Amino acid sequence: VSLSNSRLSVEATGERGQAGGVTINTQQLSLSDNSQLSASNVSGESQDITLEGLNTLTVNNSLISASTQTGTAGSLNINVTDSVNLNGVGGLSVAATEGGTAGNLTVKTTQMSVQDEASVTVSSPSGQAGNLTIQANALVLDQSQLTAETGTSGVEGGANISLQNLDTLFMSNESLISAKASGDANGGNIDITTTFLLALPSEGVNGSDIIASAERGDGGRITITGEGIFGIEERPAIEGNRTNDIDASSQFGSSGEITLNVSLDPSRGLTQLPSTLVDPSGQINRTCAASNRQSQFTVTGRGGLPENPTDLFSPDLVQDDF
Repeated sequence: VSLSNSRLSVEATGERGQAGGVTINTQQLSLSDNSQLSASNVSGESQDITLEGLNTLTVNNSLISASTQTGTAGSLNINVTDSVNLNGVGGLSVAATEGGTAGNLTVKTTQMSVQDEASVTVSSPSGQAGNLTIQANALVLDQSQLTAETGTSGVEGGANISLQNLDTLFMSNESLISAKASGDANGGNIDITTTFLLALPSEGVNGSDIIASAERGDGGRITITGEGIFGIEERPAIEGNRTNDIDASSQFGSSGEITLNVSLDPSRGLTQLPSTLVDPSGQINRTCAASNRQSQFTVTGRGGLPENPTDLFSPDLVQDDF
């Protein structure tokens, strides 16, 4: 199934109307050229969007979304066997724009790439946001964002991001993983389980960051469990610092917590280099001291090599019979 510059939607526009759900079961689904697949309502409830039985899902400069204004948005559930590829402006979204409750966003696949300003987001800036969960073998973020934003706190705090069962999480070109709490809400939590987390050096004014932030509430928790973390460190994510940062903080509340459960020490097996220079006087053979005028240095041959590129090769010296 391919949608190009098209729109497939179910909507409830009346007061407290209830929008139906969307279920697609096919092998391949491709959206391109500002296409939209959506379920939305104003103040009622929306049913879920479910994409299952797919081998591949491709979203190019298009959007798949479940949304509401003051009501309850449905959840977005995606189950794809091989790969999910999001490219360009758009991506996947579950949102409540005017104080409503956003649903959850769940993706299960083998390989997932989010590139070229694409985003995966759950948000309710003045209400309660849902949770963002991705289960995959490999997740690639290239100039892209995974975000969760909430305005109120539930039992588990604000919006949470969970990246599970990854072999590799790869971040480059100022990519962002962010759980943000507005107002008095407590920051959402970020939980990442991956064998390796790799972040390339920044190519722009900002690096690739993992942030759990709050305004007046408490910062969230960031927990990363794996064998190795490379190219990104725990430090404040300051605008324009050109570094890859892991930061759990609050502007006016208590800072969050960062836990890095890493089993591989990159410095293991390395030899510490000496900090002092070698004394050259201890490396010279005194039996050929320059002050001994009886010493001689004699060139006995060239070892089969010409003295310069213009010389010809000549036979070895005649062996002397001693």
